[in-house]
Order: sequence, then structure tokens, then C-alpha cells
Amino acid sequence: MAKVQMTIIKLILILLITVLVLSIVFAFFMLNINTYTTTMEISASHLQSLSVNVKNGVVKIFQWNGSYILVKVLEKYSIIKPRVIEYTSNSMLIIKAFGIMPLNSQVYLTIYIPKSLHLQYVISLINGQVGLNIMNFTSVSVSIANGKVYGELEQGRGLTASMGNGETSLDIANISSFSIHIGNGEVNIDDLSPITSGIYSVFVGNGNVNINLNPESSIFLNATAGNGIVNVKGLSFKSITSSSQHQFSGILGSGEASMSITVGNGDVSISQS
Repeated sequence: MAKVQMTIIKLILILLITVLVLSIVFAFFMLNINTYTTTMEISASHLQSLSVNVKNGVVKIFQWNGSYILVKVLEKYSIIKPRVIEYTSNSMLIIKAFGIMPLNSQVYLTIYIPKSLHLQYVISLINGQVGLNIMNFTSVSVSIANGKVYGELEQGRGLTASMGNGETSLDIANISSFSIHIGNGEVNIDDLSPITSGIYSVFVGNGNVNINLNPESSIFLNATAGNGIVNVKGLSFKSITSSSQHQFSGILGSGEASMSITVGNGDVSISQS
């Protein structure tokens, strides 16, 4: 009986030592970050859309005076190097970054688009950030599980942003419509030009919404905060049909555009830009 117990104790000790050694080795690789950089030059002819798909990392998109698309890639990884590929399907340029999330790999893409191109942008991330500085575009669609969208957008038909957890902070001008949906997070929109047509909507499950409107806008606004406060200030609304702590409905200008803001738990602030 004593021999059996000793054997069991030895096996347990061997198992514990093995786990400890493997943990140390794994921690070493996780802390030892490798980097790799590369640059891609891509023909911009006949392109109508850009699709970017990244698991973990950062995507930044700018416009420049060049005649081609320039992509700067920075890869950070512990053990397995991520893989970045690009190819064209019909009139769409597709850039994909593959990395193994448990092994601490990240991809940073900085993309420069010729100013002459008016593209449809489709960007998807699991964890990370999207920075946009785009003037003249067809549409922008961003989907992030956990992260942030920020930057400036001007002269486009529409913006769609969908996030599980995160923040959207954008300066916009002359955008025909937007739809922003966040489960948990915050929305900050600064509209620099008058909104006079189109449909605009914001939904946040848990978090705050702050929107600054150009006072020359023409909007019918409906804002609701289930568990929170709706605060409207600095704008001359008329035909106010509902004004309470949790809800506000009114017309700014002649009310040609429509804006709906819904927050489950959080506050809504509408003010002058």
C-alpha cells in the first residue's frame, strides 16, 4: 500500500513539474515579441471596393496623391508569424490577415488609397481598432467584435458600424446616412456639415451617445434613453412632440432628414457642433 502511495505521489510531482516547465516556456514565448514589416504596392485600376479582414490588430486607411494602393504591414507575434494575403476578385481588392489569437499575434495595416478612387469599404475585425481618414467614398461598413472606430469621413453615401463591445468616435461631413449599432460602448459623432436629407440611426445597449449637430441641419429627431437622461442643448428645435427625462422628439429646421437614437442603459446628449 505504501509503495502505491509513493508511486502516486511521484506521478503527481512529475505532472506538476511538467506543467510548471511548460508554463515557463509558454510565458517566455508570449513575452518574446517578434516583428516583421513589409510593403505592398497594388494597382488601383478598375477597383470599386476594398475588403479588409483582420483577426487581431489595427487597420488605418488614408487617401493620398499616389496612383496606386500602398499597404504597409507590421506583424507582431510570439511563436507563429501571421499571414497577410491580397488578391482581386472582380472589382474588389481583398486583404486578409490570418493570425492565431491565443499565441498573441497582431497585424497592423496602414492602407493608402488614391484620392481619385471612390470605393466601397468593408472592414471586419475581431479585436482591434479601425482608423479612417477618407474623403469621397461610396460607402463604409465596419464590423468589430471588440474595439474602436475613429477618424474622419466626408462625402459619402452611407456609413454602417456594428460592434459588440467598443467605441465609435467620428467627425463626419456630407454623409447621406449612417447606422451605428453597439452592444456595449459609446458613440461620439461630430457632424461638421448640415444634415438635410437621409436616414440616420444609433442604437447602444449599454453606454452613452454624444452627437453634435450643425445648427443649419434639417432633421426630425427622436431620442430615447431607457435608463438614462436625454439632454438636448444649444439647438433650436420646434414642434417638440415629446420632451422628458428619458425621451425627446422634435424638428430642427424643416425636418427633412430623420434621426433615431436609442439607448438601453446610458445617456443621450445632443448639442451644437
